[in-house]
Amino acid sequence: MKISYGYDNTDCFYEAKGSYSILRTCNDWTAEALQKADVNTPLRSTLSSAIMFHLNSGCECQE
Repeated sequence: MKISYGYDNTDCFYEAKGSYSILRTCNDWTAEALQKADVNTPLRSTLSSAIMFHLNSGCECQE
């Protein structure tokens, strides 16, 4: 459930289960969801750039 708009009009904040900390961030949650979808993810998902690198490396882009 959306709880508020984010920093601009292209993002939002949503309710979540669990807790957020410096050791468990939204990047960890994203990596876990991608793993459940059988998407290759980095061992350390601290930075979003590591997750995006893995997503882009397996992308078959259509032009």
